[in-house]
Amino acid sequence: MTAVAAANGAAQLGDLPALTDGFSAAFVGAAGIALAGALIAAATLRTRTGELTGSRG
Repeated sequence: MTAVAAANGAAQLGDLPALTDGFSAAFVGAAGIALAGALIAAATLRTRTGELTGSRG
Protein backbone atom coordinates (compact mmCIF):
# COMPACT_ATOMS: atom_id res chain seq x y z
CA MET A 1 0.00 0.00 0.00
CA THR A 2 3.00 2.28 0.43
CA ALA A 3 3.64 2.16 -3.30
CA VAL A 4 0.05 3.18 -4.02
CA ALA A 5 0.27 6.07 -1.55
CA ALA A 6 3.60 7.26 -2.95
CA ALA A 7 2.37 7.05 -6.53
CA ASN A 8 -0.69 9.13 -5.72
CA GLY A 9 0.89 12.04 -3.90
CA ALA A 10 2.18 10.86 -0.54
CA ALA A 11 5.74 11.68 -1.62
CA GLN A 12 4.88 15.41 -1.64
CA LEU A 13 5.34 16.14 2.06
CA GLY A 14 4.72 19.88 1.81
CA ASP A 15 1.40 19.55 -0.01
CA LEU A 16 -1.19 18.30 2.48
CA PRO A 17 -4.03 17.71 -0.03
CA ALA A 18 -1.73 15.56 -2.18
CA LEU A 19 -0.60 13.66 0.91
CA THR A 20 -4.22 13.01 1.94
CA ASP A 21 -5.14 11.94 -1.60
CA GLY A 22 -2.25 9.47 -1.66
CA PHE A 23 -3.23 7.80 1.58
CA SER A 24 -6.90 7.78 0.58
CA ALA A 25 -5.94 5.94 -2.59
CA ALA A 26 -3.98 3.42 -0.52
CA PHE A 27 -6.97 2.77 1.75
CA VAL A 28 -9.26 2.31 -1.25
CA GLY A 29 -6.76 -0.17 -2.69
CA ALA A 30 -6.63 -2.07 0.61
CA ALA A 31 -10.42 -2.16 0.77
CA GLY A 32 -10.53 -3.60 -2.75
CA ILE A 33 -8.08 -6.34 -1.81
CA ALA A 34 -10.08 -7.15 1.34
CA LEU A 35 -13.31 -7.29 -0.66
CA ALA A 36 -11.74 -9.61 -3.22
CA GLY A 37 -10.51 -11.88 -0.44
CA ALA A 38 -13.94 -11.97 1.18
CA LEU A 39 -15.61 -12.86 -2.12
CA ILE A 40 -13.08 -15.62 -2.82
CA ALA A 41 -13.55 -17.01 0.71
CA ALA A 42 -17.33 -16.93 0.39
CA ALA A 43 -17.18 -18.73 -2.94
CA THR A 44 -14.72 -21.43 -1.89
CA LEU A 45 -15.52 -22.22 1.75
CA ARG A 46 -18.34 -24.67 2.28
CA THR A 47 -19.67 -26.55 5.29
CA ARG A 48 -19.87 -30.31 5.30
CA THR A 49 -23.48 -31.21 5.94
CA GLY A 50 -23.15 -34.98 6.43
CA GLU A 51 -20.28 -34.98 8.92
CA LEU A 52 -21.56 -32.30 11.27
CA THR A 53 -25.01 -33.77 12.01
CA GLY A 54 -23.70 -36.61 14.15
CA SER A 55 -25.77 -39.31 12.45
CA ARG A 56 -23.88 -42.59 12.05
CA GLY A 57 -25.33 -45.39 9.96
